Amino acid sequence: MTVIAQGRKRLDLGRTTFIYDASRFLLTSVDLPVVSRVIEASEQVPCLALSLKLEMPVVRELLGREEIQVAEAPSDSPGMATGETTVEFLSACCGSWTCWTRRGTFPFSVA
Repeated sequence: MTVIAQGRKRLDLGRTTFIYDASRFLLTSVDLPVVSRVIEASEQVPCLALSLKLEMPVVRELLGREEIQVAEAPSDSPGMATGETTVEFLSACCGSWTCWTRRGTFPFSVA
């Protein structure tokens, strides 16, 4: 999962293009051969992003605890999508990050 704080990135997966920025996050479920690049940044406002590699057992546990509605992906889904970066989503990301850094335990890899 990649969350952009400022700037904009473009990711190409074959003929499919994903654009993500502060208003949209990128989520991928598998490693795929992609080409990505920063398309909006400057020295004054550099691209700032946080990429988290979530451990699947932790994701399954969290999904099992919460009443989260997951849309069924089409069979031709590329294993990658963007989603709206809402206040609630950012709050959950920041809250989790703060909790993990205080405890010194990270159930994910930071890239």
